[in-house]
Amino acid sequence: MNSFHQSIRKANATLSYFTSRLGPVVYPDPATAQATLERFEREQSDDSFYFYFDLPSNNIKRVGKNMKPLLGVSHLDFQGWLGLIHPDFIEIYLEFGVAAYQAGLKFKAEIKNGGASYSINVPIKRLLPNGEEEYWLVKQTAYPFEFDANDNMVSHLNTYTLISRFQKYVPMPPFVLINHQVPNLLEEEIRKITQESVLLFFYTDLAERHKRTLLSYWQAFSRHKADKNSLPNSASIAQQLAKSPQTIQDYNKAILEASRAAFPLTEFTDMLSVASFLFDLYGPITD
Repeated sequence: MNSFHQSIRKANATLSYFTSRLGPVVYPDPATAQATLERFEREQSDDSFYFYFDLPSNNIKRVGKNMKPLLGVSHLDFQGWLGLIHPDFIEIYLEFGVAAYQAGLKFKAEIKNGGASYSINVPIKRLLPNGEEEYWLVKQTAYPFEFDANDNMVSHLNTYTLISRFQKYVPMPPFVLINHQVPNLLEEEIRKITQESVLLFFYTDLAERHKRTLLSYWQAFSRHKADKNSLPNSASIAQQLAKSPQTIQDYNKAILEASRAAFPLTEFTDMLSVASFLFDLYGPITD
């Protein structure tokens, strides 16, 4: 089974686990829900669109009117949506989705009461009027929409805003926006899950000694990102892990090879570039 099918299987298993706990929608009431949909439609700018995702059916229930002029498609199911995402980023996209749903089960009350939203950036294919296709980087933001009697999220609204034509991936971290009165636990949980996931999924073939080394670089970069004089290098990581510099250099080669295989569109020149990429994409990691 290749990595894409592993991602799909993991995402489907997580969604099935999530939806098995869902009951009928009780909040908001139908009139409020309709008003929210109408507001979302009105608020879409010329470079944005939205869709309404229903969790029990694992499908897109409604799309905004701007999707046709922006993407060149007017009807879409979830498999069709995955088909629009750049192939090199489907697995990353699914991993973040899995993390968001797992965090949603743990912090369902905060999601309902705190006005949470979850955003990532992803390249999407557009069909232009002249028949040509090109990828554009878009910002996706998911807003919880309907809930059952136990405060489980039953649906969410996703908005998409075009950023620029996609040429080379510049990673931006996912983030969750929560009302300032609510502790920002969701963001921490999503980061924690995705950070664990990157080692289990994208670096699955690395030996544990290599994973520990990668984590050490990532942790040190998180601590000293703003201080160029304290950024991690082979010598500092060797001292931290009580290994010889040559051993760490050998580990670095294996990690670089694995990074280039896992993220083929990103140019990794050294371990700092790997640590910087992971920091930007998955957030800081602490000791």
